[in-house]
Amino acid sequence: MLQMPHLPEQCLKKYLDKYPPESFKLPPDVAGRFAPEVEAKLRKTLQMYYAQVTALDDEMGRVVAGLKKWVLMRICLLYISSMPRHRTMTRLTTFAW
Repeated sequence: MLQMPHLPEQCLKKYLDKYPPESFKLPPDVAGRFAPEVEAKLRKTLQMYYAQVTALDDEMGRVVAGLKKWVLMRICLLYISSMPRHRTMTRLTTFAW
């Protein structure tokens, strides 16, 4: 079963390595507002989120490739999330905004 990004924060190193935490630029209303260790944790959270989305995308690519190989001639593939879009990122953090 494929799962959307969520807690617990876990992902393969090959995906985490694609998104160094220091590469994330925080929005102006967040940058400098919190202690450096809180900003570092936020960047790590963003790294995990992006890595998990990339891993999910790769796995969906494998599913589609397998279907193409065997039966995709008349199949419609639909991906549905059970969580409202506006809650996705806020549920990954423990910070009060």
